[in-house]
Amino acid sequence: MSIKAKYLVNKKVRGFLIKDWKRQNKQTYLYVECPYCHNMKWMRSDGIVSSKSKIISCGCYNKTHNYKKPTNITNKAFGRLKAIRSTNERSLYNGSVI
Repeated sequence: MSIKAKYLVNKKVRGFLIKDWKRQNKQTYLYVECPYCHNMKWMRSDGIVSSKSKIISCGCYNKTHNYKKPTNITNKAFGRLKAIRSTNERSLYNGSVI
């Protein structure tokens, strides 16, 4: 990290307001305020400070904006199987419709 973490306190970096910092397990963590939901969260500094990183939120933006819209497959045939309707059941692993 080219900029010392202690100099970033009370400054905005890529939209995040940095409140505090700490070193743990040879990593630097920043206590930041998310620009979208205003929640406070400890995040690794290399994810926030690095220009190569694409992090723009604490994860809240992805939950509301970057989800894949479900495709309606009612009455479509898949080999000898035909989809009749979707259910309210979801896969535990990836959230797909069962």
